[in-house]
Amino acid sequence: MLKTLFGLFPISAGHATIAGVNLSTLNLSNIYNYRRQVGMIFQDFKLFADWTIYENLNFALKATDWSDPNERIERIRFVLSQLDMDDSGSMQVRYLSGGEQQKVAIARTLLNEPKVILADEPTGNLDAENADSIIQILYKLSQEIPATILLTTHHQFLIERYPARVIRNNNGVFEG
Repeated sequence: MLKTLFGLFPISAGHATIAGVNLSTLNLSNIYNYRRQVGMIFQDFKLFADWTIYENLNFALKATDWSDPNERIERIRFVLSQLDMDDSGSMQVRYLSGGEQQKVAIARTLLNEPKVILADEPTGNLDAENADSIIQILYKLSQEIPATILLTTHHQFLIERYPARVIRNNNGVFEG
């Protein structure tokens, strides 16, 4: 479902609008503008392991048409500071823990100040401590930034610890 909302899969039936965009009209010419409004945090991070944090984040900004290198640097610094990663931009991703890699994936999503953030099992590859830390970050962000966060999880304890609207998928039927 989240990958469809992000525009990775076409809608096979029905109608969906996210951030004012009809998903059935997405194509190569407008997907980049859409992805500036809708960010995705993947379960498996989708980072370049041989690159530094800065290089990963800079690549994302270039891919969404940030042409001014100074503006990109400034935005990267700001987002890393939001996640208490101020001094880590030069670290190579391969040397980061799973929790740190997920923080970089969150940073990448925040770069374009999306209206909607889709978080696809962002704690699925993490131990309980790191999972809790990542959910704390997302919960805090949900209070501070003007974005809707749609998160999927199998961790019931996270749902209980961080109250929010819950929609359950019961054999393909969404309830709540």
